[in-house]
Amino acid sequence: MKIAALDLGSNTFICLICEVLDGKITQIYADEIEFVRLAEGMQKVDEGNPFKKITPEAFDRAEAAFQKFQELIEKHKPDRVLGMGTSATRDAINKDQLIKLGLKYGIPIEAIPGEKEAAITNQGTLSNRSHMAENIKLLVVDIGGGSTEFIVSAVRGKIFELMLARSYDIGCVRIKEKYNLNLPVEESHYLEAEEYIQSKLNDFK
Repeated sequence: MKIAALDLGSNTFICLICEVLDGKITQIYADEIEFVRLAEGMQKVDEGNPFKKITPEAFDRAEAAFQKFQELIEKHKPDRVLGMGTSATRDAINKDQLIKLGLKYGIPIEAIPGEKEAAITNQGTLSNRSHMAENIKLLVVDIGGGSTEFIVSAVRGKIFELMLARSYDIGCVRIKEKYNLNLPVEESHYLEAEEYIQSKLNDFK
């Protein structure tokens, strides 16, 4: 089966079109990345308007990416198109506008919860375990634009058991905006960001 899988992240949009047989990728037809920065501006909320919205500029960049992905999809004609929206899509109160924009270009978008994002990330990371030792425990960390996922798995030969999956709102775009980490970074801002990240990770520790 030929599948188009789209990872619509807070920083980047990725489109992978590939042939899949028995759960394995056997051929890659296209693997494209666009820097959309969907989460840009979502942390800059006024006290009178404390809602996280995808900005018009981010929508313009998203539409440009969808146009390119639509061309790839029409060229390779996959049997299925899967679009997954992650942290920024989860948070945005105007996510319906993004979903509608995706449908305009034939791209269905599902806003997935953080735990599902973590599980999918882990499954992809461990899809080829030929280079791994048997009977080990692994920690997978996925640092994204809006969130970071931590996943612990027990690997036993060709089988892995998902033991723990957590998603935290400590992605690079989110933290950069929340604590104004523009170059040159002020030390006070850096320390505030570090303290915030540590507080989020206490649960995982």
